[in-house]
Amino acid sequence: MSYWYYPLQDLAKIEPDFGPTTGDQLLTLKGNAFFPFSWADDIDNQNDTFCNFGTLGKTPAHVVSATVAQCLTPVNTQHITIALVKLSINNLDYTEELPYTYFNPPNVIDTEPLLGPTRGDTVVNFWGSNFEHRNITCTFGTKAVQGVYISKEHLTCTSPNQTDPGDYPLTIGYSKDRFNSTFVYKYFSNPVVDSLGPVCGPIEGFTQLEINGRNFIE
Repeated sequence: MSYWYYPLQDLAKIEPDFGPTTGDQLLTLKGNAFFPFSWADDIDNQNDTFCNFGTLGKTPAHVVSATVAQCLTPVNTQHITIALVKLSINNLDYTEELPYTYFNPPNVIDTEPLLGPTRGDTVVNFWGSNFEHRNITCTFGTKAVQGVYISKEHLTCTSPNQTDPGDYPLTIGYSKDRFNSTFVYKYFSNPVVDSLGPVCGPIEGFTQLEINGRNFIE
């Protein structure tokens, strides 16, 4: 029976270094000496390779190369903010630790309106939970505007103008990875009224009017 020595792994970086409390986020670990047995076909330590998240436990890790490994984050049931992550390839000896930050992901329940004129200036409301008072960005197609924090359950954005009518992806988020939720926003051309008839009627109302023009939508 043989015992193999190897240099201790050097963990230099984890990407991303934050994620939702729901876990199941793919974590990429970068460093050195992750695959010291590349020359030996008879050494299989895959079942002994883990990411350790402190009190949250450990998850199986996969070594991609000598400098890259990957694992999934565990569910955060302890409501801690920061977990210290380290890597082991023998299920016993670990690298130094790096911090990973958990956050409660916002949940968008309702959005309205999801259409407006191409001239813009339509206030779009987002309702949900766990919203944070931070730098909020709404992107309509390729145009980004600043969002407004109203409360933990309410955000708003004002639509920018667009040259052409149609469906545009609407994305709201804090940053590219931290929170990103996408909808479809419909721009329509500004309606134009050419004629209205009849132009008078009894004070009791109920007179049916015919409105003629352009750019009406159903």
